Amino acid sequence: MMRLIKKYSNRRMYDTRASKLITLKEIAGLIRRGENIQVVDNKTGEDLTTLTLAKVLLEQQKANHDHLSVPFLFCEIIKQGKNNHHPIAVEKGIKEINEELMIQPESERILRNLFNKVEDLIQRAREKITLPSPREWEEYRQTLQEIKKHLKILNQNLDLFES
Repeated sequence: MMRLIKKYSNRRMYDTRASKLITLKEIAGLIRRGENIQVVDNKTGEDLTTLTLAKVLLEQQKANHDHLSVPFLFCEIIKQGKNNHHPIAVEKGIKEINEELMIQPESERILRNLFNKVEDLIQRAREKITLPSPREWEEYRQTLQEIKKHLKILNQNLDLFES
């Protein structure tokens, strides 16, 4: 009996037999145990099984659980699929996978923008803070030394006065 999995618009999938949400990793487990699955779009009823299995393969490759080359597999399906509908499904699968993987570059872009803003704020703060030049630092040091000298003299005079 085919195990029906419904895919919702928020990318979550629901296993109708187990009455629970299911992940790609769990789908891989079902396949390994020999279960037949069918994944359908909850709204349209469109069969998304091939697309979902392509995603499972991609996730396995990303997690290094499988040494199978997903691009190689897709190429082989396309080569052998001239007489059936596999090329269309694989092309659609590749497009959707690429769209999902675009999330990472978008996150990277956001982080880069944030980093640039922080860098800009630091630069503006540096411009507002004027640090003394080495010559000014030397003048401050000399002034401090003179103040210490005067305090020492004052302290000695105070000792004389109190005795």
